[in-house]
Amino acid sequence: MIDLNKELIDTFGKILYAVAKVDGRVQEEEIDVVRRVIDHNEWAQELELSFEIERFIDTEAEAIFESAMEVFDRYDVRKHYEEFLDLLEEVADAHDGVITAEKDLIDRFRKRLLS
Repeated sequence: MIDLNKELIDTFGKILYAVAKVDGRVQEEEIDVVRRVIDHNEWAQELELSFEIERFIDTEAEAIFESAMEVFDRYDVRKHYEEFLDLLEEVADAHDGVITAEKDLIDRFRKRLLS
């Protein structure tokens, strides 16, 4: 179970959005993964709003990723490293497998989380 403050969970919702959006548009299969995570994890209720807001305003993936990572840079969330990566990879893989742009964002997330 992920145990984080509301700001980090909201921010992770934005990072999930960025990974889903980086191929041009958020696909229904990617939304289904996010909803499944929300339905099965009480902590994830908080990330739905940020994911949906970014989707509604159609925020550019790179911009939201960078601003979200600035928040993550202020916290030590390494103990949740594997859970975060698993969710990002699941969203990326949901529609036609992981593409290069999704992999690049996930790799950047991984590097920044561990630095």
